[in-house]
Parts: sequence; structure tokens; C-alpha cells
Amino acid sequence: MLLSCNESITPGEDKVGATEESNFTNASGVNLQPSFTNNGDVNAGWNYMKSFDEINAVRIEINPEAGGGMATQVNNAARLIKEASGYGYQIIATYHPNKLGDNSTNRDIQNAGRFWKENYAKLSSNGTAPFIINLINEWGSHDISAKNFADQVNSALDDVYDAPVHPRDGGTGNYNKKVIIDAPGYGQETYTLKQAIPMIKANYRNKLILSAHIYPACGVQNRPDNKPGPMNTNDLAIMAQTGLPCILGEFGSYSKGGGSADWSKMVDYARIKSWPIFAWAWCGDGTGKPEDGQALSGKGMNMVKVQNEPGKIWSYGNFKINGDNSPYQASSYMKTMIDKLPK
Repeated sequence: MLLSCNESITPGEDKVGATEESNFTNASGVNLQPSFTNNGDVNAGWNYMKSFDEINAVRIEINPEAGGGMATQVNNAARLIKEASGYGYQIIATYHPNKLGDNSTNRDIQNAGRFWKENYAKLSSNGTAPFIINLINEWGSHDISAKNFADQVNSALDDVYDAPVHPRDGGTGNYNKKVIIDAPGYGQETYTLKQAIPMIKANYRNKLILSAHIYPACGVQNRPDNKPGPMNTNDLAIMAQTGLPCILGEFGSYSKGGGSADWSKMVDYARIKSWPIFAWAWCGDGTGKPEDGQALSGKGMNMVKVQNEPGKIWSYGNFKINGDNSPYQASSYMKTMIDKLPK
């Protein structure tokens, strides 16, 4: 998830030795951000989630820099991936470092590539279906050049497509599925992303899925007309012009400090285009106060809260309930997000 929006506002050939290609489908759903609570050892409330027919996929953020360290975070993420698969959800998993957007560095995205190379087999070994890799969450500044973005993505993808698969994933070989790439600038600089695509290696280009993140404070600096401003549907259309599959990896209705971007209109655009869209967030959001799932008075974006204990949410304290009889209930923010997901 974004920690802040900037308010200033020819397919190639497959890599040799890889396994079978997974199909990209149009399932939509919700984001989960477990890493920052209890070292990622949380209960997702899957039974309650299954009561919402609109949720058919999950995007799980993994931060190996958070509490407990790499091994603990990977083990807990592998358990959540296994559980999500067991409940029939399609799964995206993304590497979420501490530094995002304008604060991110080249080292962060190279660490992401190495993370997937070293951990994909572990993370996918417990599930009943492989997940799709989202290379890194919201990497790259608003003013990053298309060339630098492409160069760093190419280098990281070299590692991703060298990631060994688990035997259940098809035997020997390396990862050969789609990879989701967030637009730079917290998921908003879609024109920079479009400019970078021709510079992505040909044997990776046809495997990319492009992702934007949508919130009220989202702004764009790099546009064809050189006019920065709040993000709008034209910025999403620019991403669509690449001809590659597109998604909204995150969308939410709240930003600290407000904002004038029409998040709802942009989500509607994505739905008309039949893009998969992922609400932020089922649980784990940290943008507001710990009340009503951080949703009272527009404060924060958690779709669920704990029954009769509104302050006990993932982002505050070491909250975990054993088993799946979790006492979750909808926050006041739930309807806002569910109403936007395809029925």
C-alpha cells in the first residue's frame, strides 16, 4: 500500500527452460497487508471473506524487512498463500519493502528480484495453485526516467525468471508466469510506464501485467502534454494503450490530507475495461486511527474490524486469533469497497 501519494501533484519469445505459462484471469478482490502486525502471523478471516461473493482474488503484501526477519515473514506469508489457495482464491503476492515511491532506491528493486529467486519455491510449495508475482510494490519516484525504470526492471526480472519452481509447480525449471509491474510514482506515473515498455527485454515484455494504484491524493507529473495534476481516467487510458493486460492493484477512497483525484470514476473506468481491481484493504491498513476498522469519519481503509473490539486490528498490537472462527465484522468502509467490486 502507498504510505503517501505525491500531492503536488511486441511480445518476445519465452525464456528457455521455463515451466508452463499460467493463464491471466479477470478475478477481482482485496488486498491484505499482514507483515506489520505480529511478524505477519495473523488470521485473515477467510470464512468471513467467503461470505462476500464479490471477492474472488487476493493480493498479499510481503515485507521481509518487517518484524521477525526474512525467514519468519516468508513462513507466515507461505501459510497465508496456502490458506487463500485452499479457499479457492486467485492469488497475487507482492514484495513490499520499507521504502516506496519517491523514497525507493535501485537497491530495493534488485532486492525484490533476488527475493523472488530465493523464495518463490518456498512460498508456492504449500498451495494448490501457483500465484502471480507482483515484482515490487510502488517502486520508483514520480520523476524517474523511463530508461532507468526499464533498466532496473530488466535486471530484477532476470532474477525472477531464474526463480526455481517447486516440483508441484511443474517439476524442474524456472518461473515462467506473468509478472505484475506497478507504475512508478506510487502506482500513478502511467506515461513513464508506457515509455519504458519498449525498453523492456523482448522475452519479458509479453509476460507483463501493468498496474496502477488509485486514491484521492494521487497525482501525476509526467504526461504527454507536460501538465501535471490529479490522476484521472486519461492516465489509465495511457496504460491501456500499451496493449498489455492491466489491473488496478490498489484502490481506496481515503488519503491523508485529502485530494481531488476522482478515485471512484477511475475504478469505474477499469471495470468498463474488465480490468481486475483490488480494494485496499481487507485488513492491515495503517493510514487512520484504530477505530471501526480505521473507517469511522473516513479515517483509514480497513474493510473489517473485530467484533466488539474496534481497536484490535492488524495494524495495532499483536492481534491473532487461532483457527478461523475469527470474530470479524464489516467496518463502515466495507460497503464502499464491496460496491465497487464486480458482482
